[in-house]
Amino acid sequence: MDKTLFLQQIDKYIKETYEQFVSYQEIAHSILVEFDRVSKESNVDYYIAYGSLLGAIRDGGQIPWDYDIDVIVKVGDRLRLLQALKENLSDDFYYDYYDINPTYPVYCIRVCKKGYSMMALHVDVFFLIGVPLEKKEQDRFIALTHKCMKCRLGKYLDHYLDNKNVGKVSVYVHKFKRLLFKIVSGKFINKVEKKLLYKYPLESSEYCIVYGLSKVIYPSDIFDGISLIQIGNNNFSIPNLYNEFLDRTYGNWHSYLPIKNRFEEFYKMKNIVDERQARYKENCSDEKV
Repeated sequence: MDKTLFLQQIDKYIKETYEQFVSYQEIAHSILVEFDRVSKESNVDYYIAYGSLLGAIRDGGQIPWDYDIDVIVKVGDRLRLLQALKENLSDDFYYDYYDINPTYPVYCIRVCKKGYSMMALHVDVFFLIGVPLEKKEQDRFIALTHKCMKCRLGKYLDHYLDNKNVGKVSVYVHKFKRLLFKIVSGKFINKVEKKLLYKYPLESSEYCIVYGLSKVIYPSDIFDGISLIQIGNNNFSIPNLYNEFLDRTYGNWHSYLPIKNRFEEFYKMKNIVDERQARYKENCSDEKV
């Protein structure tokens, strides 16, 4: 085989791989369209956020090397949103959360397309919650939220502690931590999380955080209003002060990573979806048997 033929094969492989990745992006986008419909029909405000907002503003749609979609909902709309998802999602979609799944492993709602694992393709719905005014209290409160999230992950996600460290000592430490996580009651985790979500009323808090996604503290007025942005044939909600949100989250968000990093990100994401979806289909087949 000469170099020319090898390069042709590489080009064909990358093109086919990326086409499959784009199909995952399209599925994620269809989930967002459905979430948007349900939210608007139920008068639940939401905001496209993080990489999804960055892609919408900077790239005119999804970031070309990312399929993940994140949205934010104010915690005061949490129960109304759950009821709307339970009653109004069309038959092609489903949602997962600990109100219907006692072993739910993550700390946000996941809206998914039927036939796809909630660990593979989804729209993540995170809650915007209030935080205290004082910096020390903010740090303490955020640390508590992360402890609660780690408990949920450690209890229900078997591979959560895998590959955190290496060495014999780390193996024993991880086994001990896993045992501690398993001992903690799921009901207790739910109770603590609900207390944290509502501890500082968002409507009277000057500052807020997105529960479970980052440690960035935002001025609450970033989320005082909604603008619409068109992606494809649909209009989606974004914060009025989206520039300030992106500035605080990413800093210089107008620049791009080197092509090497962008390629590695797309390839890694595509493989993650492939592996999780294959595991999901295998488990579904086992259950039928």
